[in-house]
Amino acid sequence: MVADGCRTNHESLTELREQIHIIVHDTNGILAEIIGNIDLAQIYMDEDKEKAARKLAEVEKAAMQMKELLWTLRSLAKTKKMDILQDERHRYSLT
Repeated sequence: MVADGCRTNHESLTELREQIHIIVHDTNGILAEIIGNIDLAQIYMDEDKEKAARKLAEVEKAAMQMKELLWTLRSLAKTKKMDILQDERHRYSLT
């Protein structure tokens, strides 16, 4: 019984690690896009204001994607925390 609980917690933590790895990878991609577009906007600022404005619009879009991704991570963390707490309560219950 306790071994089952440990295996469940181990599986939950393994799954959580995998999901965090995916989110970190996606976050790095979005940050690279943001930084790259800011650099390009700075270059274009003097020579082509329309091009700079388009790059800044892409930065804004990427920032919104980052916000959504972070909200997903926050929701995932809350869900996993609740799952682990419920597993712990079940394992140590007297009924």
